[in-house]
Amino acid sequence: MTGQHFTILLLFLPVAAPIQTTGCPDGDPNLIPWNPGHDVTARVVVGRGQRYLLQTSATFFSLEIKDGGKLVFADLGLSRDQGIVLRSREIVVGTDGEFHI
Repeated sequence: MTGQHFTILLLFLPVAAPIQTTGCPDGDPNLIPWNPGHDVTARVVVGRGQRYLLQTSATFFSLEIKDGGKLVFADLGLSRDQGIVLRSREIVVGTDGEFHI
């Protein structure tokens, strides 16, 4: 019985391999460094053609990512004591929007 499960696993392994991602989203060279600051009244929309790399903490009233917009948290690694904090009453990821933490 164990041999049958092992054989099945080997048959499906090559099919699953191409699905894996090729790297971290923050490595995308098309991302623009973004440090928006803190504005509790700001209604921010990241839309068509906007591709941001969030490098510092930020505060908004709302954040909407849509129509091909992309927001990626920067990977700070071990160089910082605190990570990036995003504060918002709501975050909406709409059609074709991307949000990577």
